[in-house]
Amino acid sequence: MSSSIKSFLKKNYDKSSSDMYSAFIERVNSFCLDKGISGMITQDTFMFIGSYAKLREKLIRGSFPTLLHLGTHAFQEIGGEKVRSVAFTYRNNIQKTSFYRLIDSKNKKIDYLEGNFKVYKKDLREFRGIEDNVFAYWLPSKYIKLFDEGNPLGQGEKPVAEVKSGMQTGNNSKFLRYWWEVESDKWKPYAKGKGRQKFYVSQKNVVDWENEGKKLKEYEGSVLRNSEYYFHEGITYNSTGGDDFSARYLPEGHIFDNTSQMIFAQKTSNEYLLGLLTSSFANYILSSLNPTLSFQVSDIKKVPFIEPSKDQQKRVESKIEKIISINKDRESFDEISPHFKGFESKKRSFNGFLENIKHNILKKRNKIKSEWKSVDKQVLKIYGLNKSNLPLREYVVSNKISIDKEKLTKRIISYFIQISLGRWEMDGVESDEDGILMVSEGVSEDNPSLIDKIRECISAEWGGAR
Repeated sequence: MSSSIKSFLKKNYDKSSSDMYSAFIERVNSFCLDKGISGMITQDTFMFIGSYAKLREKLIRGSFPTLLHLGTHAFQEIGGEKVRSVAFTYRNNIQKTSFYRLIDSKNKKIDYLEGNFKVYKKDLREFRGIEDNVFAYWLPSKYIKLFDEGNPLGQGEKPVAEVKSGMQTGNNSKFLRYWWEVESDKWKPYAKGKGRQKFYVSQKNVVDWENEGKKLKEYEGSVLRNSEYYFHEGITYNSTGGDDFSARYLPEGHIFDNTSQMIFAQKTSNEYLLGLLTSSFANYILSSLNPTLSFQVSDIKKVPFIEPSKDQQKRVESKIEKIISINKDRESFDEISPHFKGFESKKRSFNGFLENIKHNILKKRNKIKSEWKSVDKQVLKIYGLNKSNLPLREYVVSNKISIDKEKLTKRIISYFIQISLGRWEMDGVESDEDGILMVSEGVSEDNPSLIDKIRECISAEWGGAR
């Protein structure tokens, strides 16, 4: 929107000025008399996102006789996963609203005509129990009451946790490197988005923080948000995640990116908070508060927090500490992880070595699942809930483990090269003194080539002739 349109909307439609379509909703409804009805098809973001909270407060004074939540692919002309549609009628007096949920339907027209959908009847005033009046219409009343019983996680003068957005470098290729590419104290660990990995994952990036980030502060495109929280221990999460919220422990010493936003425990421990936020309860609440593609800082702040007993908190903390430790150990086979310990075959054959890797991966996955189930059960108990009648997300472990032999072989060769150059050590193999090796085969044992050294590593690890 142009600045003149923004100014006009702010002046005339202060409750819906964040978007043209939301201002249109407010304008059309203003034409209706007390029992008049308006009808529209719009995006669904006005039902959930924090910037539309004032509009929702106004809409709660009336009702939607019918609201069809269509989601994506509602019309042939509108494709992709970003545009989520809703069709509704609205009237300026109070009555029950019927929410028709068709967001998962593949053929919305046929499913609607044949009645293949769920209907939720709600009084819009119920949503006043949720911070910002989010229209999470499918939430059972028991869940909505939890927002009254608990404290919003990030609200108030002394919140349970602080939720903060991170840095934008403005030029990642200029300011970011991988940790193995540089050797200087000016480069600091940098937390960046890590997909849907939960609990813990090491950070591969570092950022140029020479002279307290002087170059970044002077760079026109950089934005250094909440710098007073840099280098503190906390929990990081991806702002994008769809319906699956992924939180991870982040040790102290990191700067964080705007794609890896942070949560800092204030009135509880980071371990307990991580247990809560990785639970099926928190995932269900967050996907209800904002069922769009991105989790906002305001969404995390709304999660209801109920104080656990000391014993309950210790149980959750103990399990989460174990899960973090297992995740660190899982990275012991990852050469680009700080937790890498090398490829130890223990004199097995190469195929036996691969099978042992598969066995260890599956063993760790199942252990994490077992510990997480204990955490999840404890969190549900704290909130007085059970899984019997709710679609809570399980922690899924696949028993199918695919090891790409070619890819793993390349990683092992890379490991052997670095042994030859002195980065890692192996019994029976001496690294090259000057770190310079010819690629082609050497002419003598006094001047071995890189190929000779790789063969030497293979012989030391698995035996056999050079």
